[in-house]
Amino acid sequence: MALPTLSRKATPLAYFHEIYDELAAVVPDKIAVVSRGRDRLCLTYASIRERSLLLSAGLSHYLAECTQSAGACELCTVAVRLSRTHPDFVPLLVAASRVGVPFVLLSTDLPDSSLQNARNAFAAKLLKPRFCVTETDTLTNSSAAAGDIGVDCVTVAV
Repeated sequence: MALPTLSRKATPLAYFHEIYDELAAVVPDKIAVVSRGRDRLCLTYASIRERSLLLSAGLSHYLAECTQSAGACELCTVAVRLSRTHPDFVPLLVAASRVGVPFVLLSTDLPDSSLQNARNAFAAKLLKPRFCVTETDTLTNSSAAAGDIGVDCVTVAV
């Protein structure tokens, strides 16, 4: 299968979302992501772009709150605690690029839960995310909802 030709040369300085946006314009119905999880999922470039636009609006809202509480000089990092087979995993990463926020991927599928919690706590301590996107149904300020990562964060239901 040949890759689509983009109208401009992709550079290492191109933002992640710009590449998806251009592919959505050139080949909107082509499959971009296939998950092999329990619920097989196929996402097109257009569906990833559309969902990432919605998610970026939500991220922008929480970033505005983050900036007000932290001060404009402090960069907010987002923790992402979603299964790689979750339908919003790739659109959320594209959305983070779209709003210009760095993210840290927290583990969700390590076989040893104590190792997973230790890894997530280390990553959170090092990168200090201000809020965490996870699959929970509730909005909370508890770090326990983010897998006990050892920092306060807002958990956003997706």
